[in-house]
Amino acid sequence: MTDTASREAVARRIAKREKVDQSEIVPFLMAPANADRQVANLRFAEAYLAAGDWQMAHSLGRRAFDIGPFNVEVFNFLYNLLLTHNRLEELVDVVRESIVMAAEARETGIVYELFASFNGFIGRWPSLATLKPEPHADRLISWAMEVTFDSRGPALAADVLSGRKIRVGVMLAGDSVEESALVRAALGFLKHHDRSRFEVFVYSYLTADTLHQANAKYASWVKDFESWGCTFRYGMPGIGLPKVLATHKMLELDRLDVLVFNLLVGDYHVLALLRPAAVVVGAIHGNPKGYSMRHLDGTLATDTHSQMESLATSIFLRSAIDFQSLMPPASEGKPLTRAALGIADDAIIVMTAGRDYKFSNPELWRSVERVLRSRPNTVWMMCGVEADYPKKANIAISPDVAAHIRYVPWRADFVWNVLPLADIVVDTFPAGGAFIIFWAMRIAKPCVSFRSNYLRQFHQLDWSPAFRVVGREDLALPHGDADALVRRVERLIDNGAQRAEFGATCQEIVATLDDHARFAADVGEALIEFIRRKQAQAKTPGS
Repeated sequence: MTDTASREAVARRIAKREKVDQSEIVPFLMAPANADRQVANLRFAEAYLAAGDWQMAHSLGRRAFDIGPFNVEVFNFLYNLLLTHNRLEELVDVVRESIVMAAEARETGIVYELFASFNGFIGRWPSLATLKPEPHADRLISWAMEVTFDSRGPALAADVLSGRKIRVGVMLAGDSVEESALVRAALGFLKHHDRSRFEVFVYSYLTADTLHQANAKYASWVKDFESWGCTFRYGMPGIGLPKVLATHKMLELDRLDVLVFNLLVGDYHVLALLRPAAVVVGAIHGNPKGYSMRHLDGTLATDTHSQMESLATSIFLRSAIDFQSLMPPASEGKPLTRAALGIADDAIIVMTAGRDYKFSNPELWRSVERVLRSRPNTVWMMCGVEADYPKKANIAISPDVAAHIRYVPWRADFVWNVLPLADIVVDTFPAGGAFIIFWAMRIAKPCVSFRSNYLRQFHQLDWSPAFRVVGREDLALPHGDADALVRRVERLIDNGAQRAEFGATCQEIVATLDDHARFAADVGEALIEFIRRKQAQAKTPGS
């Protein structure tokens, strides 16, 4: 007998670890219908898991998944099983394949939920980006999303370039954070756009209540947007796909010619696929795969890697950030002093700052040790990590060298009350920083950074974003060259006049990047070029 009651009786015996021969199980796994075989595999997988046999549970659970069709119960079982046993690569494949299966069945809600799961899963384990494509770069997921959601969008208006104002929308991300770099990246265009050519709309994805509760500055931001001639709209209520669809409808009502996203992960990715405007553009401020997708009409590239690896047509902008706005306001906090850190007045302070993961490379610490041994009048300040960081990261530092290192946890007033202590600022590597080096250059600190290796594919943990600020080959070291780093720092320690000259040069370089009106004009011209390309594409037969 292969009825449900008999199957469940066998499953209960398995769960109790009673002896069950495979001949008692196989008949249930030979049911004619896929759905029946799938359920049988799942029930026996659950029973073996209850009995503590992970391998058998995995084998049966994987079979239940593979024979299809997509089944939420089967997916949840296998997902949790793989996650519990740290089978991350297989888990990525399971989610990816599930999206495709759900898309084939035109299950829009399931596709959305699976996509959100995939996106969040990759985000929790950044190392997986080296193993599997991110959602934006994955052709199967791109196909699945495209066939599930209507990606056609409105037609480009015939009069868009006839002299009327071009309607441009800018979709913000990260705006719940007061010092959001993503918001600052959009400010140059918003503040300095040509009002005679563009009518600009600014959108948040979050509701007014959420934003004002999280960000005390938001009311003043809205006033700024409106004073710059922009129309601002808060996000729609709700969560998940209903919120995405409501946002899409709101955007459609504004009849946008162009919509610019400054981030394209999660819901923003789905919203871009829905194409609320005739031309949809992404602005790349970091990992190209996190800011571009194959269905975009174009991207605004912020550096060489951004354009080289954009997943869509891309236009390079000399500066895609309003650098002036990146400088945080003067802090009322108490400045950190040499005396508080036990540093002599005549000591040279070398400073490295950033998020803690950027200190994980042992080669960085070996370089620090070499400098401190050769220049005993030097103190190296590590800002952004606690004193126990080397131990946690399994980095050995000898006591005599450790005496010349000071640890300063990150402070909100870092720029004004910590950074001025530095005589020399050294970038982290191989994962470099951008804003830290920029701030240091603004106050004329000599900065030692690295060139990006553009012949290698972009990797979030192996690049030098500061190089786009430094910009000059003669001022940046070969990427990750520890020997060159040590030599450069030692020369700067030994020569005060060279430090002053180098610092002044850094400050001059940054000053050339503060032409915000030029930046806004460049963005405007790029958007018009994307419109022209779209028009030409529409005239091409079969496009």
